Amino acid sequence: MSVTINTTWANKNPNSVWNKLVAKLGREPTEAEARDEVLRIIGKVKA
Repeated sequence: MSVTINTTWANKNPNSVWNKLVAKLGREPTEAEARDEVLRIIGKVKA
């Protein structure tokens, strides 16, 4: 017997990284674009 579980997360915070990218790009960002944006932000914090 196998079980498949699907989960969807929603973040309605307009200031989340994902939602800021949606506003900037005018479309849903790719996982790579989101990752790159997070790494860019982390790099700024460390500097």
